[in-house]
Amino acid sequence: SGYSDEPRLAVWASILTNLGMLDRLAQGEPEQKLIRRYLIELVTPRFSKLGWDERSSDTIEDKQMRAMMAASLARAGDPQAIAQARARFARFLADPSSVSPAMIDFTLSVTGRYADAATYEALSNKAMTAQTSEERNRYGRALTNALDPALAARTLEKALSPDLPPQLSTQIVPGVARSEHIDQAWEFAVKHRDALMKNQDAFGRNRAFPGIVSSSSDARHADRLEAYVRANFGEDAQAEAQRVANAIRTRAAQKALLLPQVRAALK
Repeated sequence: SGYSDEPRLAVWASILTNLGMLDRLAQGEPEQKLIRRYLIELVTPRFSKLGWDERSSDTIEDKQMRAMMAASLARAGDPQAIAQARARFARFLADPSSVSPAMIDFTLSVTGRYADAATYEALSNKAMTAQTSEERNRYGRALTNALDPALAARTLEKALSPDLPPQLSTQIVPGVARSEHIDQAWEFAVKHRDALMKNQDAFGRNRAFPGIVSSSSDARHADRLEAYVRANFGEDAQAEAQRVANAIRTRAAQKALLLPQVRAALK
């Protein structure tokens, strides 16, 4: 494709993974805007060479790079990337073959993340009428991505639906939590604990509440998790809760160390 002298997929994957980690650590903090601005400025020149549309000369790596970079740009709030996902989704509703296999996850996940009520409803209808478990899971993940707390609440309610397969319903609450709604998902899970647990085997029950806060870097979530699981679950669940709580506290320490460095480097 003519880019052999430039960093390739593995290098960019490492860069974007590390920036994504910083972005998650900085959630709700002023440094997050700095990280996202830096990511957009870093990725956009390279992405412009790939372009939004696939070409006959594209290698498999080019297609993977395009999807990976597009997803990172959208996650950082790049308006063009978000607009591209929405336009592709509109075409997809009319003709599913209009979106290439390489870009379908980007299209659906980003559309779900920035969905309005009408778009959310279209995704929900797709999820309920999907013909295969792969399609159903893909639409389900898109619904859990929603940033709008009102739409996140609608997604959480789906976890209680008898119409959803158990393997999908058990993924909803932790999926919503990972989309910047940890406290909202936690409160929902506490309120509906008995209904949520009935679809879980012993392994799933032990991991259910730890899974809700597993992406957190707030030590208060670690404390709340340990206390709640100690009061409501057995020893196996407590061991899992302690493991996740320790990981949260490690990320909290990383956050305290790294964010001042980010602020100094990117201000």
